[in-house]
Amino acid sequence: MTTTRRIFKLKYLIKLVMNRVLSNQRKQVLLKFSDVVNSYTSKIHGTKVLQKYKNWFPIKASPRLAGIVADLMGDDHLQGDPRWRIDYTSKRVTELKRFNNEIKLMFGVKGKIREGTTNIYKTKNLGINNGPLTRVLNLLGTPTGIKLLKNLIFLFESRITRLVLVDS
Repeated sequence: MTTTRRIFKLKYLIKLVMNRVLSNQRKQVLLKFSDVVNSYTSKIHGTKVLQKYKNWFPIKASPRLAGIVADLMGDDHLQGDPRWRIDYTSKRVTELKRFNNEIKLMFGVKGKIREGTTNIYKTKNLGINNGPLTRVLNLLGTPTGIKLLKNLIFLFESRITRLVLVDS
């Protein structure tokens, strides 16, 4: 099985498991405004930065949110300190537009698609330079940094498959 196929399978299984878990917990609050403010070194600065995004809170469990986190875990990454941002890379512009639309529908923020200049694969990159959004996604459990997908796939594939089969 190719790496691309394995990534697709992993993303599908993560979304399936998350949707099953979330179906009974849709009203569960995952993150409050105060949780994010407390993640800043200065609460005054945190409150000031987040004021514009106060309508995001409380963030509740949903299939859309699970899909966003699964996409980031499977395809690309959050950059953490010092420059909080989202990078999402694909050869297909339609995939980048789909992800951008998911973020816009959930958080009202959109990014920019540009040509990838540092690789030989002719991919395009969706960059979302929004520190508060990246911080929120990180607090929700999305890891920061570039992930080695092959290691993640082999590590989680059997566990996720088992969860799907046991819950079915």
